[in-house]
Amino acid sequence: MDFTGVTVQRMMSLAALALGVGLNQIAAAAVTAAPVAAITNNWSGVYVGAHVGGAWQSAPDWTYFNPNNGATFSLTQSGNLGAAGGLQGGYNWQLAPSWLFGIEGDISWTSLGQTRAVPTIGPGSFATMSATNRWLASVRGRVGFIANTLLFYVTGGVAWANTEYNGHMTRIIDASTFVADAASGITKAGWALGCGAEWMVDPHIMLRLEYLYYHLDNNVALTGPISPGSFLPVTFIWSSYSVQVVRAGLSYKF
Repeated sequence: MDFTGVTVQRMMSLAALALGVGLNQIAAAAVTAAPVAAITNNWSGVYVGAHVGGAWQSAPDWTYFNPNNGATFSLTQSGNLGAAGGLQGGYNWQLAPSWLFGIEGDISWTSLGQTRAVPTIGPGSFATMSATNRWLASVRGRVGFIANTLLFYVTGGVAWANTEYNGHMTRIIDASTFVADAASGITKAGWALGCGAEWMVDPHIMLRLEYLYYHLDNNVALTGPISPGSFLPVTFIWSSYSVQVVRAGLSYKF
């Protein structure tokens, strides 16, 4: 019997089997090594985060009025710079591949504060007024356009600000000194508008850069009784209050 043909045939079969197994292993390894997309581009869901940035306060119209002599003084000054930082959270709905609607709430603690002084009637007489913003908060809607891992949006809604107000008067008449003081912490409502851009770093981490303009119903009038003596109280008036904020933020999406 001729075993040569049978042996060659078996060797060819074994070689084909080995080649097939090898190709299968290579294919499996290639599939295993294939990169997996890191971002699913799903913006929908709840998120929370923190932000920090700079703030600019504009409040040009402050007034001191003494009804006893009819004197009115304006305490004017340019805006002042400060820092702002806080927390934000909200929910996004990705309505279509390229559009987003959301709602967001935030609170920022600020270092904005001003003190102004003006000389009044009589040598050594003066009035001072100050306003220190403690915090800003807002609840806003967001509408955005999605470009893969980037979101460009506009935002707007209702806003609040808590501010500490202080007014002081010193009036010197001959050898007598008269003083008046008024102070109050007040939370006022208004509105906020802004825009921003957000980058989805991975399915859970989002970075943003944002601008917000706050306009507050900040017409505040405080009266301070004069002592000693019997006089009509003086009045301190604050108005025309707005804050602009540029901030960077980091959010985690669940």
